Amino acid sequence: MPECFKELINLNTQIAVWKINESESELAKDLELSKEALTRLSQRRSISHRKGYLAIRKLLRSHDIDPLIHKYDKNGAPYLADGRHL
Repeated sequence: MPECFKELINLNTQIAVWKINESESELAKDLELSKEALTRLSQRRSISHRKGYLAIRKLLRSHDIDPLIHKYDKNGAPYLADGRHL
């Protein structure tokens, strides 16, 4: 998973930027998606949105954040259920 930019701002804040060049199948490799995650993935119609969804899961995992706490509010905005912020 190549990250284009990563910076530790302080102990509680980190920035990571990733330019997605991988294929959808490359991004899905080694990911274990819950039933809810598979449903969300299937609801994304464009390839770029599906790739973005998979990339987020990989990025969370690479930062030791359990993807199960990655949720979406009623407006579709992502958040982490443990109180941390995206």
